Amino acid sequence: MPAGKTARMVVLVPTTDRPQRACEERLREIERRGIEVRRVAGYAAIDFARSVMATRALADGFDELMWIDDDVVFDPDDVERLRDSGEPLVAGVYAKKGKRALAVHVMPGTRTLTFGKAGGIVEVRYAATGFMYTQRRLYETMATELPVCNESFGDPVVPYFLPCIGQDPERGLWYLGEDFAFCERARRAGNRVLVDTRIRLHHVGAYAYGWEDAGSDRERFETYAYHFK
Repeated sequence: MPAGKTARMVVLVPTTDRPQRACEERLREIERRGIEVRRVAGYAAIDFARSVMATRALADGFDELMWIDDDVVFDPDDVERLRDSGEPLVAGVYAKKGKRALAVHVMPGTRTLTFGKAGGIVEVRYAATGFMYTQRRLYETMATELPVCNESFGDPVVPYFLPCIGQDPERGLWYLGEDFAFCERARRAGNRVLVDTRIRLHHVGAYAYGWEDAGSDRERFETYAYHFK
């Protein structure tokens, strides 16, 4: 366990087969630092996979759950940056693969997100779970409105990540996938959804997508401002 940390943390990595090589290298560094990493494959539905992984981790006594997708490349030090925020839900932001967009939905009225050295912690409406730190208390507030499923099978699961319908002032009714649905439930339970825009993440596809790919050609900057239309 890292010096000064008393809560138990686990890194959860849902994967179709195995993590991308660059991601795996960083996961192994996390393990060398004394943090357990659980790579879990074999689930066809990602919402069910995440719900099962979260339910089991909480039942095993972990107080902090760090979600890392198998195609996200990160700096291991940024895991500690999110932990040190003290927030029950805070994530990093990355570009979507194959289109100029960020995997985040900002608060109404937001016109710009600044990334890199000039960035900081910002409240958003929804964040993707590809690099997301969460605390037990977050799940406990959400669980009061959720059933416990599959108890008859001897493997109970709380559907924290079940897709749901959201109401957006601009989009109307919105079918929310598992990550945005998780954020929606967190917000309904009185929690904020935060992102730390100082954290640089790469989303591995045809190449490693960074923030800049959401708004410009492939060039890297120490500070990057993304403007929303």
